[in-house]
Amino acid sequence: MSFQQVINEIISFLLYPEFSGWLLILKYIFLAFGFLFLGFSLWGIFKTSWLKRAILIDLKEFLTYKPYYAKTFVPQWKKILKRLETDIESNFKLAVIEADELLNKALEKTGYGGMDLAEKLEKIPEDVISNLGELKKVRRIRDDIIADPSYQLTKEEAQRIIKAYEKALRDLQVL
Repeated sequence: MSFQQVINEIISFLLYPEFSGWLLILKYIFLAFGFLFLGFSLWGIFKTSWLKRAILIDLKEFLTYKPYYAKTFVPQWKKILKRLETDIESNFKLAVIEADELLNKALEKTGYGGMDLAEKLEKIPEDVISNLGELKKVRRIRDDIIADPSYQLTKEEAQRIIKAYEKALRDLQVL
C-alpha cells in the first residue's frame, strides 16, 4: 500500500465514515446536543440584552457620533434651562443643584469613579473638561447654596453657573 493510498483512506474515513451500531447512536446524541446548544445560544442572544450591549450600542454610537447614554441627559438639561427662565430665586438654586447632579451622573456614566463629584473632578485631567478650574469655583457656590438656604443667587449668576456646567457636559459629549 502506497503512501498516497493511506492518505486517501484516512481522508475517506474522516469525510465519509460508515456509521453503524453504537457509532450511529453516538452520532444522534451529539446531533441532539448540537441542536440543544444552538437553540440555547439563539435564545440567549435574542431574549437577553447581550446583543444590545455587544453590538447595537456600539453601532448607534458609531452612527450618531455620540455616546449611547447621551440621549437621557438632554431632557433633564432642558428641564434645568426652563428653571432659569422663571424669575424665582428658588428655581435658580434648584437649577444649579440639578446641574451639579447631572454632571455627577455624566461623570459616572463615562467611567470616572469617586465617592462624590468633588473627588471625581480631582481625578479628571484638564484635557477632558476644559473649564475644570471654573467648575471647582462653581461647586463652592453650589455648596454655599446647600449650606445656607438664605443664600442670595441672582439670575445672572445662576446663568453663569449653568453655562459652566453646560460647557463641562458638552466636553463630556452628553449634550
